[in-house]
Amino acid sequence: MSENEQIPDYNERELAEIDELNRLSDSKTQITQSKLWKRLTTFVAAIIVLSLLLPIVVLILAGNDGRNEGKDSTLTTIPVPDFELIDTDNNRVRLSTELGNNSIVILLFYRGFF
Repeated sequence: MSENEQIPDYNERELAEIDELNRLSDSKTQITQSKLWKRLTTFVAAIIVLSLLLPIVVLILAGNDGRNEGKDSTLTTIPVPDFELIDTDNNRVRLSTELGNNSIVILLFYRGFF
């Protein structure tokens, strides 16, 4: 120890006050150790879990309740003009031929070549 650092001298009364303050701080339980805090954290955790599971449960229970049945049968076809194009292999492709061979035809038009 250097000469500037000195151990402070306490009288008996000051030491008793320090001991009393130490005992008071030791006897108090922290907020995170209380029963109320534990119940509150359990409640908040349960709310979070329920909020995450509720949409999943609703989707499972709602499922297919018959409202979606028959939607595929109501599809309407739009008449399109027949045309012929050249594919990437320089073969001619006619729309009417493709519609005859396939139930669904998807047309992709690019700006320029591949």
